[in-house]
Amino acid sequence: MGVTLDLTTHDVYLHQELLGEVKNVKSMLRFFYDKQFEDAAYVLLDFGKAKSLIESNWLTPTKYRKMFVSGEKGTIEVDFIGQYLKILEGKDLTGEQPEIWESKINYLLPKEPLREELMDFLYSDVPKVTLENQGLKTLKVVLDILDAA
Repeated sequence: MGVTLDLTTHDVYLHQELLGEVKNVKSMLRFFYDKQFEDAAYVLLDFGKAKSLIESNWLTPTKYRKMFVSGEKGTIEVDFIGQYLKILEGKDLTGEQPEIWESKINYLLPKEPLREELMDFLYSDVPKVTLENQGLKTLKVVLDILDAA
């Protein structure tokens, strides 16, 4: 199993939850240390009105799990390891003298995300069929990522 099935799957699931159905997939896979399984994946997902970029790899020496959401009014940075959310807003961002304001919000108690996801799956009141359908949709996109490379 390569990095796409191992790690990228989680990001694809999250992006689908935030942005909806994936319309198109483009990807580039790299085989740095292993010739059979990719150890780096670069993925562009097209959701119609929004696009997302995912970079997954086994190459970095430290855990790095961040997501950035950029829009017309600013950027949100989510750090899944540090368990915080940072909001960057501003004025005249493309002008000569942009003004940027940053706020950091720590609402989350540090928890292991994968453990929480598994516990939610086991003990959630949401019908398991719904969760299975979400998983199948995510798997289809991940397989499309592998095919598109």
